[in-house]
Amino acid sequence: MKKLLLLTFTFLLLTLTANSFAVSYSLVNDWSDVTNPNGLWSYNEGNNLLQFNLPNWPTGEFGETQTAWAQTNVEEGFLPGWFKSVGDPNQLSELVNVNGPYDWQGGDVVVHTTSSPIHGADHGSANVKWTNPYSGLFNLEGGVWAGRDIGRGNDWFLYLDNFLIGSGHVEGGDIYSRASPDSFNLSNLNIQQGSIVKLELVRTTGSQGSGDFVGVAFNINEINPIPEPATAMLLGSGLLRAFIRRKRLC
Repeated sequence: MKKLLLLTFTFLLLTLTANSFAVSYSLVNDWSDVTNPNGLWSYNEGNNLLQFNLPNWPTGEFGETQTAWAQTNVEEGFLPGWFKSVGDPNQLSELVNVNGPYDWQGGDVVVHTTSSPIHGADHGSANVKWTNPYSGLFNLEGGVWAGRDIGRGNDWFLYLDNFLIGSGHVEGGDIYSRASPDSFNLSNLNIQQGSIVKLELVRTTGSQGSGDFVGVAFNINEINPIPEPATAMLLGSGLLRAFIRRKRLC
């Protein structure tokens, strides 16, 4: 009987762990126009947090309703800028016939990389970082694509801490698009607590000296979930008390 109770106790705890809730982190779904850093995510230029979520961002293309994370609202330094599109840019933009069409949709995350000789040329590269809250195994998946076709290009780099784990290049007129981005998919990565995953975007050298809009999808999925602490403690302690009580009665 004691052995049976012990086996039952062990089985229930293992079942509890197996039925734990995995967590997924999404640049799009976790987006904030209010705070930066935003939980585990941060929107940056180089090693600096972008300070302001600005209305009527100086590209002047998408109206006052489109805010963006940037360092300043003046033309000499408003890049890079990160934003989540509030709608179809081909409907929002007053310059779509000149600068468009644009290849993203409402709800997509987009970045405009730095340009030279002005527009943030002295700022660090556009990047988004995610800081791991606990050690475990994770899948990294996502994709990058040029936001329009005006002859400009950008390189992208994916880092785990200081180690390069993925890279690519997108530019107007290439084979990539929102529907078929330059994708990355890395599985079973052992990521330690406090480690940083960074996706960096840099204008291509010689690309008219200018950066451009880049669409970004970025998801981090936990694959060895842990049980919710409250649930694990409640059920585990209850089962343990039942086992001890039964043992005393025997």
